[in-house]
Order: sequence, then structure tokens, then C-alpha cells
Amino acid sequence: LCEGLVRTGAMRARPAEIRALAANAMVVATYWLNFLAIGTRRETETQALGSGVYHVMALFAPYLTGEARRHFDKLSRRYID
Repeated sequence: LCEGLVRTGAMRARPAEIRALAANAMVVATYWLNFLAIGTRRETETQALGSGVYHVMALFAPYLTGEARRHFDKLSRRYID
């Protein structure tokens, strides 16, 4: 996915950054609910899943360019509002 975004110009990232980004996204996606369980922050199940999706998406944001970044900004608000 990231390599395709880079090829189309929607994302700027070097191969090493893409590997790190993919690993970080996997960590957040896999352990998000565990992270919430050990903290003091309480959310409904829907809120917890939405905030987890947002946090995974936010990892990609700094690498996105132009229309892809604008689309991210619009889409991400759905998960945190």
C-alpha cells in the first residue's frame, strides 16, 4: 500500500521509513485495546475502536502529500468526532 502511494506521489517516504511505519501501524493496531485497558481513559467500545483507527491512520499523516493529506484530514475526523 505504501509503495503504491509513493509511486503515485500521494506519499513521500523512503523504504526504511515504510518498513518502520508498517511495523508501528501493526503494533498500534494489535495492542491498542490493551493500551486502553491499562490506562485510566475509559471509552465505549465504539469510541475505543474509532480512536484506535485514528491513531493508526495518524502514523501515515506526516508522509502524505497534497490531495491524499486533505483526504486524510477529512476522513480522520470521522473517527475522533
